[in-house]
Amino acid sequence: MLHSFKSNEPDFVVIPKIELHQRLTELHSNGTLHIYLCSTESDSCWETRGLRDDMLELEEGVRKNPLRDFTQYLNAKGWAALSEKLTA
Repeated sequence: MLHSFKSNEPDFVVIPKIELHQRLTELHSNGTLHIYLCSTESDSCWETRGLRDDMLELEEGVRKNPLRDFTQYLNAKGWAALSEKLTA
């Protein structure tokens, strides 16, 4: 669950733990896994740990690192994927 700065409602990221672990391990190879997920006004979700000046690029949609892009797991998209798994 993410605190939303764009509305009074929280955002949710629903991702399989194996995929989350794989992505974070590739992004942050130092062995310590910290998660800094950020949702944007354009309904995208990014892992922002280690970024500093690039935050403006994220908001503008310029940065396209697939390991940092968690948009497919944000809110309804993530819940839909979970629902499909549970009903299969």
